[in-house]
Amino acid sequence: MKRKIKLFEPSIGKDEENAIKRVLKSKFWASGAGTGKVLEFEKKFKKYVNSKNCIAVNSGTAALNLALSIYDIKNKEVILPSFTFVATANAVIMNGGKPVFVDINPYTLNVDTEKIENSITEKTKVLLPVHFGGLSCDLDKINSLSKKYNLKIIEDAAHAAGTNYKSKKIGSHGNAVCFSFHPIKNLAMPTGGLISINDKNHRKISESLCAKRWCGITNRKKTDYDIKQIGKFDAIHIFDVLEHVNDPISILKKSYSLLKRGGIIVVEVPNDFNPLQKLAQKALKKKEWWITFYSWSKTSGNIQHLNYFNFSSISDLLKRIGFKIIIKEATFPLEIFLLMGQDYIKNPKIGKKIHLERIQFEKNFEKRKEGQLKRKIYQKLAEIGIGRTAIIYAKK
Repeated sequence: MKRKIKLFEPSIGKDEENAIKRVLKSKFWASGAGTGKVLEFEKKFKKYVNSKNCIAVNSGTAALNLALSIYDIKNKEVILPSFTFVATANAVIMNGGKPVFVDINPYTLNVDTEKIENSITEKTKVLLPVHFGGLSCDLDKINSLSKKYNLKIIEDAAHAAGTNYKSKKIGSHGNAVCFSFHPIKNLAMPTGGLISINDKNHRKISESLCAKRWCGITNRKKTDYDIKQIGKFDAIHIFDVLEHVNDPISILKKSYSLLKRGGIIVVEVPNDFNPLQKLAQKALKKKEWWITFYSWSKTSGNIQHLNYFNFSSISDLLKRIGFKIIIKEATFPLEIFLLMGQDYIKNPKIGKKIHLERIQFEKNFEKRKEGQLKRKIYQKLAEIGIGRTAIIYAKK
C-alpha cells in the first residue's frame, strides 16, 4: 500500500501549548505589543542572524510587499528567478514594478547568477534572489552585480531561516531579507513573517516599516496616534465636508495628490442657489433660507455653511485643480414640495413627511429594478443644474 509523504508536520510540544495558553489568557490576541512577545522575538531573531534590525509581520508575502515598498520600484524592473512562489512576483507588481525573470541553475534550483547581468537594464532597481529549499544563492556574485550597477538586494528567504552562506546566516547580507514562518517552513508558526534589515538607513527604514505594518499608525498613546505615511488611493469620496471648511481648495488639492493616476474622486455638496431653489424662494416670498442658521429643535440645528456651491462652481473648481469631470448627478429636488405648498422650512413635521415621500419615490425604482432609470433622471436634472445635492464624479 502506498503511503503519502506529508508536505509538513509541525512539531508541537508542551512548551508550544503553554505559550499559546499564555497568549490566550493575556487577552492580547491582535498584537504582541501588550505582552511584548513580538518585540522579544524580533530581538532574538536579529541576534540569531546578526542583522541591524528585524521587523516582524504577518506573513512572508507581507514581508516581500513591505520590503519592496521601501525602495520605490514604480515603473522600475526587479530581477527574480523564474522558479519561485507566485507571491515573489506579485509583490513586485503590487508595488508598481515589472518582474524580469531569469532562468535557474538546474542543479541548485536557485537563480543562475551567470545569466543575471544580461537582464540588467537602465530601469533595473532591485535584485531579488530566492534561496530555494534552504540552499543559499551565490550572494558574492549577486553582491558584485549590485555594486557594479548600483542596485538594491532584497532576498526572498522564505525557505532559508537558519541557512548559512560562507559562515554567515542568511538575513545578514542583503539590504532587506524576507522570511516566512508559514507551517510548511522550517521555522513554523500558524502564520508569520519577518524582514531582516541591513541597509545603511536601517533606523529610518525600520521606523517606516513599523508604521506600514500597522496601517501607517505611529506615536500611539492610548487612544491617540499619528499617521505620517499614507499610500495612494483608487477612489476618494468627499461628502458633507467642503461646505463646512475654511479652505475647500486645499482639501481638493490634497485629495488630488493622494489619488493614483486614473483614480476617481466623488464630491457631494449642497446644490445651493440652484434655479428651482430660487424659484421657490420667489414663489413663497422668503429670504434665502439656505444661508440662514435655524434650529429645528432644542437639541439640533442645521449647520451653517461657510461655502456655497452649485454644479457649475464645484465642477470648475475640480477642473482647475486638474480633474476631468466624467459624471454629474443630482439628488431629488426637494424644492418641488415647496412649490406644491408643503412648506418644510422650519417645520420638522412636514420635513419628515416629505423625506418619507422622497424615499418611497426612489424605492419604487429599486423594487421594479429600474435603478438605472432613476440615475438617468437625476443625471438629466444635473444637466440643468437642478437637484438638492450636486454629485460630481471626476478622474485624475
